[in-house]
Amino acid sequence: MRYTKAHKRLREHSVCLILGDCASARLLAVELLLLKGIPSVICDRCRSLSSLFLPTATFYRLCHTNDHLLLTEQLCDIADSGEDNMRLLVCATDEYRNIIKENSSRLETRYILTDRRSIFTDLAPFGI
Repeated sequence: MRYTKAHKRLREHSVCLILGDCASARLLAVELLLLKGIPSVICDRCRSLSSLFLPTATFYRLCHTNDHLLLTEQLCDIADSGEDNMRLLVCATDEYRNIIKENSSRLETRYILTDRRSIFTDLAPFGI
């Protein structure tokens, strides 16, 4: 029941998954929603205090593990849960950035991997 809103958002036409719940991730979610109209789902192991001040994005809890393959598998399951929609994957913390670098070949088949600095220029070819 807790993830109903997150699952609904993941099935939308285009959605941005932001890995790491921090203030900069919440601000990126606000920018994406206001400037491009793209909703965001923030994924992390636990929710941060910044979610109280910027509740724009939906939160999805990842499993508590240090196994990078297991986290990658969970991200692939999240992508497979929806239809053939456009999914962006952005890392807000260095920990998740390293996981994405190690497993980028698997995740590129399901996500558009982008950086938070270049996400708005990466969206231009898609007309968003």
